[in-house]
Formats: sequence, C-alpha cells, structure tokens
Amino acid sequence: MPHTPSPPAHLAWAGGPLGRYAVRSARGIDRRLLGAGPLVVAALACVLVALLRLQSCFATGWSGRTPTTRMCPSDLATAVGADNLGRGLAAYLSGDLDVRQPPLTAAVMSLIGGVTDAPTLLTAQQALVITWAVLAVVLLGLMAVRVATVPGADPTQVVLSPVAALTVLVSPDLLGVALATLGLVAWLRRRAALAGVLLGLAVMARTYPLVLLAVMVAVVLVRDPQRRPDLRPLALGALGGVVAVALPLAWHPGTVISAWRAWWAAGTSLGSPWHVPSLVGTGVPDPLAVALAVLGWVAAAFVVALLLTRRGPAPSLAGLALVAVAIVLVTGTAAPPGASLWLVPLAALAGVRWRDHLVWAACEGAYFVAHWLFVNGLVEHTKGLPAGWYAVFLLVRLAGIAWLARAAVPSISGRHAPTGTLDRLPSACGKPPPVVGDAAYPPVTEGP
Repeated sequence: MPHTPSPPAHLAWAGGPLGRYAVRSARGIDRRLLGAGPLVVAALACVLVALLRLQSCFATGWSGRTPTTRMCPSDLATAVGADNLGRGLAAYLSGDLDVRQPPLTAAVMSLIGGVTDAPTLLTAQQALVITWAVLAVVLLGLMAVRVATVPGADPTQVVLSPVAALTVLVSPDLLGVALATLGLVAWLRRRAALAGVLLGLAVMARTYPLVLLAVMVAVVLVRDPQRRPDLRPLALGALGGVVAVALPLAWHPGTVISAWRAWWAAGTSLGSPWHVPSLVGTGVPDPLAVALAVLGWVAAAFVVALLLTRRGPAPSLAGLALVAVAIVLVTGTAAPPGASLWLVPLAALAGVRWRDHLVWAACEGAYFVAHWLFVNGLVEHTKGLPAGWYAVFLLVRLAGIAWLARAAVPSISGRHAPTGTLDRLPSACGKPPPVVGDAAYPPVTEGP
C-alpha cells in the first residue's frame, strides 16, 4: 500500500489538520476561514507578484529590447502581434490563423485574443495579459484546492511557489499544467474516466501529460494490479479529450499537428543542454538533437521501471511523475524558463519539503536572470551575459531540477516514513544474514 504521510501542521490554513492545541468552533467558523478561501487568496497574491514583474512592459509594450533589458518578457503578449490573435477563434478554427502552440492552447489564446482585441497593439497586449492573469488565479486556486484532497500533498507549494510567481505569465503552459494536475488528482481519487478526459485535453495543450499517462499505466501494471479495470475508462476518456479538441479542426489537419511538426524541425534552443555546443560555434545537428530528446524519454522510462521493480514499499505516483517529467524536461531540445512550471504541482503532490523546493526555486531564479541577460547580450554585447557564464547558470538550473527530483525519491521509496509506524514496520529483512561465530567471544573465524 502506498505510503500516505500525515500533512504537516503548517497546512491547517490550507484545509489540513488543526494544530495540537486548536479547538474547532462550534459554529464552524474555522471551516469558513480555513481551506479553499486562503488558497485562492494565496493564488491571487502569486499572480499579483507575477504582474508586478511585468509592470515595465505594461507601460512601454513588449516590442524592441525592453522585455529583455527589464526582464518582463511574456510569450502571451508577444503572440498578440506575432500570431495576430485579434482575429479570434473563428479564424483559428477555419485555418486562417497560425498560432505557434498546440491545438487547445492555441484555441484558448485565439479566443481570448479575439475578445480582448483593441485598436492599438499595446492595449490589446495589456488586455490579454490581464485576462490571462484572472484565468491564472482561477486555475492556481483550483489546482491547490484539489491537491489539498490528496493525502501527503502540500497545496501551499502550488500557490506560494516562487517558480509559479516567476513563470505563470511568461508562457501559456499554465493551461496544460492545470488540466494535467487535475487529471492526476482525479486518478488518485479513483475517478478514472474524468482523469482520462482531463489528461487527454492536457495532451492537446502540451506534450508532458503523455509522461503522466505512461507513468500511471506503468504503476498499475507493475504495482497496482487491482486498478487494471480502470485503464479502459482512462484510455477511453483520454481518447475522448483528444477527439473533442481535434474534431473542430478536422477540415484543417495541418493545424492540429503544426506545433509538433515545428518542434520536430526546430532543433535546439536556449535551456537545453544540447544547445551548449552551439554557444561556441559547433551546434548539434537537428536530427541528432531530436534523437537525444527521444533518448530522454527512454531514460525516463528506464528510471521509472527501475524504481517500480525494486524491492520495497509501493512507489508514490506523484513522485514517479516528478522524476519522469524532470528527466524529459532536462533532456529536451528546448526548455524555456516557463517550462519549469510543470514541476510545481508535481512537487506539491509528492509532498516535497519546502527546503528542497526553495533550493530548486533559487536555481530557477538565478537561471531566469541569466537567460534574459544572455538574450540581451546577443543584441548588445556590452550589456549582456557571456556565453560561458550562461552555460554555468544553465548547469545550476539542471542541478536544481536534479535536486528536486532527488527530493522526491524518499516519497517514492517510503524511507521518509518513521520506523515503527504501520507504513514502515520494524523488519529484519533488510539486514544481512548472520555470519557464523559473529556473536562469540573470542570471535570464531572459521565455520565447522
């Protein structure tokens, strides 16, 4: 049976157990003050911090060198002009609009872009970013509330993570992150069909949910055979989610696969370790880069299989998912700063300690600054970061992700359960067999 540790005492305000000396109110006031309300307020604070980081670009716009020099970039705002989002959802569904995102993400962005269209580019960008910020509050709050229902999870890490505040408005990844997280929680709550639908939708928003689906199936096949009947509704639900997004685009199949086709031909970019050789003028060939990314998926599958087949307590699904997504992320052809948002809810579900979370967040913050300094230096060499220092901070980021993945290993192996509890009973199974004469005095060195 998987280990489900008790929530720490600091989770009382987020719906966790009250403290040792706390007394519940007879009128139930504590239930109104604790739980979903504080989590939504924390989500609002997280998004406000993200908006504060964008204040320079709000005044001058997201064109030119301002986003890199002021470190207020946002793919959301840039797409308003680059992808002509003001034409709306109808133009995207008819194939007249080429949004460089997976289908569901592109559809949502074109919908918001059409609603928030304005006479000037700056006004349209501001309206879209503010609308996405409102959506971010809803999605972050919903994720935190649902994560709070999982034993051993820490919902505060969803809404109070520095990484979330740093990346939530950088890219549209939040949509896929929210769908995948809600799908994973639904699976943990034994709602297989709903989990399949949500994960199917998430796959059409980003590629990483495929990793979650693979890990879920592997856990069932190897460690949890009682849930094998749930695989059918999971698969049917996932197929239904994919079809629901792809069907409106059936007359324009190229629109459905355009984002993945562009990824296949794009080669390496900043954030990927395979891009480091190009900093010194010897880039990795595009076919080799794609092959290395595919090997990253193979490596993730190997590590998950290794953790599942070793002796010991049943692994934690969230911990396995965190390790697998981290491996796929760091071995991909592109790992922009916004991609780290995928690890935030997985760390919360895995119950990673705040200390380890903050170590990773510090590495991500350092890389975020180095990333945009380096990009600025590509245009103005006197005001940027040299390639060598960028490579150093990239290694810092990779080390931080490795630290976070390693922090999830105790929740995978169950070693964080205190000895003597029902989750980890005292046992002599792990002790080596006694050697002949090892208890004698003087010791016996030879057997009979």
